[in-house]
This record gives sequence, structure tokens and C-alpha cells, in this order.
Amino acid sequence: MLILVIQKFFEIFQITLLVWVLMSWIPDFQKNIVYATLDRFFNAILAPIRKIIPPIGGTFDISPMILIFGLGLISRLLLTVL
Repeated sequence: MLILVIQKFFEIFQITLLVWVLMSWIPDFQKNIVYATLDRFFNAILAPIRKIIPPIGGTFDISPMILIFGLGLISRLLLTVL
């Protein structure tokens, strides 16, 4: 049961992150309250990653991809321990 909860948490977190990234590409969505909430949340989480790896060329930000890979790794590690 705990394993399923952990898996679902990481899946929902990663999907929400992907939705936020896709919303950031569409200017009309950036005026949305859902986008603003997700933007504050994910920018706070991504700030430490961006300090280590800043956006490439000042515009191409790979920190969400690094976070997704990191979450996948953490999820797998947790599931092997449990």
C-alpha cells in the first residue's frame, strides 16, 4: 500500500511539473491563477538546481528535466528500499 502511495505521489508530481512547463510555453496560460500557483511552487523547487545549472544561453532552462530525472531516481531508490 505504501509503495503505491509513493509511486502515485511521484507520478502526480512529475505530471504536474510537465503541465506547468507546457503552460509556460503558451502566453495565454500565464495569466491563469493555476499557472501562477504552479509557477511559484515549482520556481521555489527549481531555484537550487538553477543555481548549479543556469539556463543555457539565458533562455533554455533544463532544470525541469533534471528535476524529473531526479524524482524518477529518488522514486526508484525508495521503492527498492521498501
